[in-house]
Amino acid sequence: MKLIYSSIYGQLFGLPTKVSIRPNGVLLVVKNKATEIKWKNLTCPPRFSSTWLGKTIIFSTAGDNFILTNLAYSSEKKYKTYCEQLWIAENSNHLSTLLDKIDTVVTSRYLRQSQIKNIHLAIKKEYSKWFPWAKTSEALGD
Repeated sequence: MKLIYSSIYGQLFGLPTKVSIRPNGVLLVVKNKATEIKWKNLTCPPRFSSTWLGKTIIFSTAGDNFILTNLAYSSEKKYKTYCEQLWIAENSNHLSTLLDKIDTVVTSRYLRQSQIKNIHLAIKKEYSKWFPWAKTSEALGD
């Protein structure tokens, strides 16, 4: 388990925050209120950004965005790739299954317009999960 805490500024003036990065998901603890999010429920890997007061991490699910601010300055450098690897491990099977199903459908019969539309929607949904972050991810390698 990897931990990310509030920056010094966050500890002094913000809400006490802790992010526990686990193989099955993340545990967000803000002001002693815990929220657990599984990797499979995230629509993309956590997004890190910098501010003067620390790092901001955004965890996005289908229904919510969890935005944690004033976190340790080193958190992105230490944990971004690790978080992406865990997210990829949990979500790559879904991508592979989808591609196999599409391949089976398009090679086995003539497609109706409605089937093409459904395939297009499934690809569009999966594309939004993987791109554009995958283009620059160190977790995917070259």
